Amino acid sequence: MLTRQQIANFYRPVAAKPIQTGINAAPGQTPSILNIDLSLPLEGVRFVYKARIAVATANYTSVTPEGVLNLCSDLQIFGTNKRQNGNVTLLDLDLASIFGFKQLFGLQPDQLIINGVNMPVGNTPWPSGTATTSYFLGTTAGSPYDVEIIWDIPFYPFHMPPSQRPGFIVRSQEWADSLQIKAVFPNVTDNATNPLGVSAATTVTTFTAFGSGAGNPTLDVYSLPVIMGDIAGGVLPGFCSRTQQPFNPSVIQNTGTNVTLLQLQKQATSRILVKTGTGTLPPSFTTLTDRTNITALGVTVGANRFVRNTVDTRSIKQDFVRQYNRYPIQGYMGFEFLQSGNVRSAYPGDQVGPGSTFQLVGNVTGLANAIGIVVQEQVMYQPEGTLYNI
Repeated sequence: MLTRQQIANFYRPVAAKPIQTGINAAPGQTPSILNIDLSLPLEGVRFVYKARIAVATANYTSVTPEGVLNLCSDLQIFGTNKRQNGNVTLLDLDLASIFGFKQLFGLQPDQLIINGVNMPVGNTPWPSGTATTSYFLGTTAGSPYDVEIIWDIPFYPFHMPPSQRPGFIVRSQEWADSLQIKAVFPNVTDNATNPLGVSAATTVTTFTAFGSGAGNPTLDVYSLPVIMGDIAGGVLPGFCSRTQQPFNPSVIQNTGTNVTLLQLQKQATSRILVKTGTGTLPPSFTTLTDRTNITALGVTVGANRFVRNTVDTRSIKQDFVRQYNRYPIQGYMGFEFLQSGNVRSAYPGDQVGPGSTFQLVGNVTGLANAIGIVVQEQVMYQPEGTLYNI
């Protein structure tokens, strides 16, 4: 029988702890971070990106809607897990999509600050609360742009109540010294299409240290430890994986009704998240679209069993509004299976039989240059132990 004090001590987050700071995050860099300290269990990781962006000579011809969020085109967290008996990818996703998807769940907004002003959370049209149409103006008049981006990656499924979070901690017993982080900062080429937009023929884009005309942009990485008290040994954590899969362009650039958009992994699934738009330089999007191309979405098992009926995407987006009291975001939608707040209500995709299909289906108008990604949040192992075997 657990005492009230033991239960109270089971989940006690403590202050962020530096893993590595001042990492060179200039365009073209792909830093890796090894030997992450797991002397205390971690519930997640925090990232802080800082840069000054100067635009000289000529304005950008056009800018991407998610702007400076495209400056990290891939963020990976991976390691070797004892329960899996092999390698595990906990996260493989670009920063812009991380930033957008987290807002669907009514989470505290991550921070995007440009020239000292905290930018609004995305909305429809993108973004809300400002006369601009991008998180980067791309003008010489607005230059230089001092940019700060602060975001957290929780290891538990998004929007889990505190009682569920210890079931997804990352600790040395399961991960030993294997946990690693890798970030990709793409090149930003002038006189070309780049992650920020279309740089005019004479535009000169320069990246330096935050608040300075010299040095390099930087990335700081912090762990988010928790203290679990004297019943920590009664928990065998599970883990969830969030990895992006791009749509095949031939599927979403051609007209079709109830077409298979993507074959999903046969794993317990807490969410299926979708981002759609147009672009020629993925993962950055030139536009974010709702009903312009994919007009309806559904999830099926086999040929005729609907896990989620194929319905208008506007209706699908309303489910997140109702559940999490957050306005919809242009281009972002998905299917929720954790309305109860309990991870055991994830859809049992791991029980889909051999030879049967588990797939995302939809109606498509066939928009030119259409692109999109799907993130299947998979619960690879359920947490077990004193508080999770009820």
